[in-house]
Amino acid sequence: MAQLQAAVAQDPKRMRAMLGQDLWLLGHTPVTLPGMASNGVAVNLNTAEFEQLRTLPGIDAAIAVRALRSRRERGAFADVADFARRAGLDAAQSAALDAAAVALRKAGLNERR
Repeated sequence: MAQLQAAVAQDPKRMRAMLGQDLWLLGHTPVTLPGMASNGVAVNLNTAEFEQLRTLPGIDAAIAVRALRSRRERGAFADVADFARRAGLDAAQSAALDAAAVALRKAGLNERR
């Protein structure tokens, strides 16, 4: 970790490369949080922690742990299909994540202005 911190301190642009590309999907919290219009949340597969992954459709605790372990050991996910393969998702779960990616694009929750 210290080596990573030193490398990023010397060249901050390396952090973006190490995090991988943005892979945003629409997750849902169990309740609508105060001040929020809905329970929809934007989740980036390459930076999300356990709790954020669990807001995605079909992602239970075991899948979230497998995904986090894979990301830690093998690096960032290339795309949603890579996440699904490395997390051990079946076809229905993978399709649900693809739908969550489309839903987020339609909702525009992660648009940068």
